[in-house]
Amino acid sequence: MTTKMSTLPIFTTLATQLDLDLSAMRAIPGHTMPRPYRDLLVHEGDMTQRLEQHYRDAILLKPLQVIREPHQLLRKVVLTNSNGHLVEFGVIRIFLDAFDDEVRPLVESCRYPLGGLLARFSIPRRSDLQGFFRIESDTTLNQIMGLDHTTTLYGRLNRLATDADRTLAEVVEILPP
Repeated sequence: MTTKMSTLPIFTTLATQLDLDLSAMRAIPGHTMPRPYRDLLVHEGDMTQRLEQHYRDAILLKPLQVIREPHQLLRKVVLTNSNGHLVEFGVIRIFLDAFDDEVRPLVESCRYPLGGLLARFSIPRRSDLQGFFRIESDTTLNQIMGLDHTTTLYGRLNRLATDADRTLAEVVEILPP
């Protein structure tokens, strides 16, 4: 799969709103991504469940920045395992109106990974993968990921949608080295 270039402005705008510069992002075909990144990123499932399987551990959410708007929630987050080891960095726009009164407060609490809530409440959804990329870490990414030098990182752009094609979330997911 190659990146759907028409969707890149959506993700760039999302990242910019959360003070993240993705100008160094370069689209790549998923099959060219090196392992283990390919195994973790190139699939149409939820990242939370994939990371839980890979690390054989619960995945926890640590919000770095949250912007609350009436109908959407923008988050810059890190996901960690139970030992605090960083397993993913992401930025996400969550469309709150897509969630019912039981789930929405849990989403708004910013205490749980969205993928975990979707699984926990058996919310029907699909991944509408927008593409894969590599990016050279900058000062911001180095700080977030605890890196001391520029490093090639890999990620994906994803849109989570209902079976009726209603957008639940738009996500930029980047794995640590």
